Amino acid sequence: MKKILLALSIFLLTGCYENSGYITKSCSKEENYDGLSSKTSYVFTFREDNISEMTVTYDYHADVNTISSIRSSLESQNMFVDVNYNVLINDENNYKIQYNIDMNNKDYWDKFDVVSSRTELVQRLKQNGFKCE
Repeated sequence: MKKILLALSIFLLTGCYENSGYITKSCSKEENYDGLSSKTSYVFTFREDNISEMTVTYDYHADVNTISSIRSSLESQNMFVDVNYNVLINDENNYKIQYNIDMNNKDYWDKFDVVSSRTELVQRLKQNGFKCE
């Protein structure tokens, strides 16, 4: 039993497990204006300052008419950019959508204001009022 625990400890300490060396970070920003509450979140996985995976989530809470306008706007934008997304909440006062960013496709970078460098992205987001963990 001690040999198994020792082998498992060595295995974990040497980083011989899935996603070895990858770190996940998140940055978010909440805003409230005239009955509209919104939260934007960037969650990204990186290694050696190179981002490998990223999701961007927009979460809106407002009256029916405002949510309807936001939904229509985002849906029309999604038709012109071939991006993978999931609508997580879609009711009369709440709309939450999550985009999965293909870091190999630079066409997404402009739309979501992202870069491949973790350091540069965090710096850019903080300048725009985001808090990063």
